[in-house]
Amino acid sequence: TVSGNVAREPVFSPKSGRIFERSTVVSYIQKFHKDPVTNDELAEEDLLPVAAATAPAILPTTTSIPSLLSAMQTEWDSVALEIFLLKKQVQKAREELSVALYHHDAAVRVASKALQERDEYKKALQELSASV
Repeated sequence: TVSGNVAREPVFSPKSGRIFERSTVVSYIQKFHKDPVTNDELAEEDLLPVAAATAPAILPTTTSIPSLLSAMQTEWDSVALEIFLLKKQVQKAREELSVALYHHDAAVRVASKALQERDEYKKALQELSASV
């Protein structure tokens, strides 16, 4: 899974071939309508359930320690997904910055070449006017 933990209700995304925790990926799909990994269009109906080899957990009451742990796990999953998205955004920003730096470098080289040619033509014109 994206969070690195065993999913309680695992689902398979056919778009990316990844396994996600259902609640986490459904909240992402509801916001963006895309697969978190590939950014391909993805609907909740496209998710395929994964058969778990373990028995389903008994839902705890809201006042027990396990329910608090479950709430913390849900929060952890949310934070893990957010970190994953931030890493993707940082990678995209790095790529865009690299392209911008390449374009800037090319523009500086063109401007430098134009200034050099201007100075050469100016010098040639001065030499020509001095000889005439």
